[in-house]
This record gives sequence, structure tokens and C-alpha cells, in this order.
Amino acid sequence: MNRILSFLTVFLVFVGYSAARFSCGNDVLQSGFAELIVANDCKGRLQKMDLCCFNHRKCYEAQNKRETCDEQFCACAKNAAEKLPLCDLHANNFCNTAKNFGAANYPRPG
Repeated sequence: MNRILSFLTVFLVFVGYSAARFSCGNDVLQSGFAELIVANDCKGRLQKMDLCCFNHRKCYEAQNKRETCDEQFCACAKNAAEKLPLCDLHANNFCNTAKNFGAANYPRPG
């Protein structure tokens, strides 16, 4: 039981720390998981992918056309992957996630 609590504590601290730095994802768990994936499978591309996610979020916040924001994000993520096969797979998954679920996070006019 103590091992499980120790693991959860370390995991939550890591995830909380990660979310403060990484722009991908909509909550602490998503951000932490996305950062872990990119850090492990996209060596040297963490900052590039983070910038793609940051710009995507800002594009949504500016209420630019959602499809345009998503296409720009997908192109940026693909470029950030720099032809690393596993990283490219993740970039495609991030892209598809934005396209399929982005509407829920797109701000509605006030």
C-alpha cells in the first residue's frame, strides 16, 4: 500500500510540474501525459511541440476559424516531429485529437 501511495505522490508531483510547463492538453493529466510522450519519443522536439500547442490554444482564444487553427496546429506538429516515425505518429494523434475534440474547447462568443 505504501508503494502505491509513494508512486501516486511522485506521479502527481511530476504531472503537476509538467502541466505548468507544457501547453499540450486541457488539464494536468493530459498535459503531463503528452509531455511524457513527446519527451520520450520525440527527442529534442519538446519545445517545438510545446510551441505548436501554445499557438493552437492562442488561435482558439482569438476565435479564429477553428478549422484553420487545427490545420495550422497539424502542420506545426508534423514539422516538429521532423520525420521521426514514432514522433510523427504522436503528432498525427495530437492532430486528430484536436480536430475531433477541439470543438469542446473552442470558446463561444460572449
